[in-house]
Amino acid sequence: MIVVNKADLEGSDKVVNDLTVSLGLTSDAPPIIKTSTITGEGLDDLSTLILELEERISSKRARCRQQLLMAHESILTTNPHFEAILDRMSEEGLALDEALRELNE
Repeated sequence: MIVVNKADLEGSDKVVNDLTVSLGLTSDAPPIIKTSTITGEGLDDLSTLILELEERISSKRARCRQQLLMAHESILTTNPHFEAILDRMSEEGLALDEALRELNE
């Protein structure tokens, strides 16, 4: 997101136009928002975009977290010693930190 502040000043439209043209060359150009704290122009749009960005980041982070946990679980459970270590934990009281150390060897 690109914020062009002081949109109430002369020349702000040219800045936005120049940015739009320059960024139009890329397929993933960020949104351009004109704002002015004096007139209030664009502040609602900016607020909305910030909230949407926070939601996307949070959602993406949650997906990445789930993928990482699933991959880690797969790595653990495909370890040839996993079942034996699990048995030692449940039957002999092998400590979690020791079990993890053995699985990572």
